[in-house]
Amino acid sequence: MKKVKKGIFIIIAILIILLLCYLKFKNSNEFENILIFNLYENTKENQYFFDITSGQKETAIISLSNTLDGKGNTEEKIAPGMKGEFEIILKSSTKRNYQIQFTSHNAKPQNLLFNIKNDSEKVEQLEQLSKRLRGTLDKNKEEKINIEWIWKYETDQNSNRQDTFDGINLKDYRFNIDILCDN
Repeated sequence: MKKVKKGIFIIIAILIILLLCYLKFKNSNEFENILIFNLYENTKENQYFFDITSGQKETAIISLSNTLDGKGNTEEKIAPGMKGEFEIILKSSTKRNYQIQFTSHNAKPQNLLFNIKNDSEKVEQLEQLSKRLRGTLDKNKEEKINIEWIWKYETDQNSNRQDTFDGINLKDYRFNIDILCDN
């Protein structure tokens, strides 16, 4: 009999918690944003979702080894000849001006190049892409930006030495993606 009462008490407590959550979020976009964030966050390892509705700075830390094409590298170490891409997804329930900035955490392999997908201009530093990654996101719209990277190798004798040095000394390249918005 005590087990039955305890079970009923637990069920009632769970229902009360669910009811309180519903009442708190029913007239708010916050609940929807939490659901959307979880939906996007679990889609792919190399997708980074940002809800910029609040206008607050949003940040994610990226490890380039998580964005490798094919994931054939069992050590999860980037190396000469490898390539990959990652996708930045922006969403807002209000119209927002945004700018995407990158900040490196550690040294980058010298021959590692980046570009915005379907744009032939490759740059040596992610920070250089920031100049082209700004715009306006309309209300209830979504923007997807794909960034590709490639670590070229065997281009010349000096590059080969540099690739060997970077390949031995760097396991990964890590950086921040910062989304800045106008309020």
